[in-house]
Amino acid sequence: MERYRLYWIEKEVANYFYHKGDILYRFLLEYRRANNYYTSIQYEYVTNNIPHKDLVNYIIESCNSNNIVVRQKGSKLKLSDGYSKVELKINEKSIDIYAKTLLCAENIVFPILRSFQSSFFIVGEDKEEYGWISPFLKNREKSLNESLYSLP
Repeated sequence: MERYRLYWIEKEVANYFYHKGDILYRFLLEYRRANNYYTSIQYEYVTNNIPHKDLVNYIIESCNSNNIVVRQKGSKLKLSDGYSKVELKINEKSIDIYAKTLLCAENIVFPILRSFQSSFFIVGEDKEEYGWISPFLKNREKSLNESLYSLP
């Protein structure tokens, strides 16, 4: 099985680094390798804590409504749609994903995670694979004096 690690990135950081995923990827690798004081402080700022109980409940509810079998054992979840299997281990700041291929994770768990939160960044543990699981949707605030005019 292939291993991936998913991080919930702080919204402000996600907006800034969306098109600079390689920088975020290198930072996360550096944090895991060096784990010094400065990278730890930055890591705390860049990543959000995973709300374990809320996320597990959300995944279970979503799986039940999408005909996906889910088994829970502590912080681990096993999901299966009859064709593919994905295992999740929910940590304080990340989610470990085990799947035969990234496509299996895409078909089973990514749609659920996208609807829970849009700023998840995934890193391959065994390969140099990384990226956002959701497209960038920046909410543009409309100006109060912005108008649409039609000329006669």
